[in-house]
Amino acid sequence: LHRVDRRQRQMCIRDRPQSVAVSPDQRLAVVTAAQTTDPQCATRTVPDNRVTLIAIEGDAAWVAQTVTAGLGPTGVSFSPDGRRVVVANRHDGTLSVFGVEGRTLAALATVVVGDAHCQPASTAFTPDGKTLLVSRDGDHYVSVFDVIDGTLQPTDRHLSAGLKPCLLYTSDAADDLLC
Repeated sequence: LHRVDRRQRQMCIRDRPQSVAVSPDQRLAVVTAAQTTDPQCATRTVPDNRVTLIAIEGDAAWVAQTVTAGLGPTGVSFSPDGRRVVVANRHDGTLSVFGVEGRTLAALATVVVGDAHCQPASTAFTPDGKTLLVSRDGDHYVSVFDVIDGTLQPTDRHLSAGLKPCLLYTSDAADDLLC
């Protein structure tokens, strides 16, 4: 992922970006990468576990922090209030939950979605922030989590979403879910 500013300068953010989410106030971006170049062999990739926080101010952007998530971080989303970031960890069947404080992320929790074969791929909060949806492209479901006082609570609700749901999007009309 490269950002090109008005002076045509580039900043390399990640070597193999997977997903990016921008905070509601547009001052932060989080970039995930499920894979990275194998240090032993430049023509191969290996699973990664890093998430990069980018600070944005006017025309400037810079790496503010790099944190560790689960194995294979893919989809990422900010809560509607911008206080939480949730990352789907494809290779270990979990979610990493981070708190946002200024220009830093603090690890808050690791939440199990399913076994490693469920392959959580994408996350999306409903516009009211009370529900988090997680696509599971390994077993073809969307899991539903309640968000209570900023914490994720698993529910028994799993939506059948067709073959390999990968990306999720919720609209301002809380009844709409696109997979």
